[in-house]
Amino acid sequence: MTKSPIKLPAPVFDDPKHHLRLYQGDCLELLALIPESSVDLVFADPPYFLSNGGITCHAGRMVSVNKGDWDKSKGPDANHEFNRAWLAACQRVLKPNGSI
Repeated sequence: MTKSPIKLPAPVFDDPKHHLRLYQGDCLELLALIPESSVDLVFADPPYFLSNGGITCHAGRMVSVNKGDWDKSKGPDANHEFNRAWLAACQRVLKPNGSI
């Protein structure tokens, strides 16, 4: 008995007319489910590792810069490793003429 492949979750946005699908989740987990060389464009908004307890001014008010645990730095080496991993995963799924 062969194991059936794990399928992508339902997209949070789907526009079949324009061939657009948006997924929300852990990028490394989702990208692993996408076939190689099958994506035209990757639009990424990765963590910038700025959630460090700081504040900024927004619309004249002081607000927290904390976005959540996903945006907290785990140190320069771990940040670099994560960036290399998600970029490699994107490269794997991009078509030869794809863009990121």
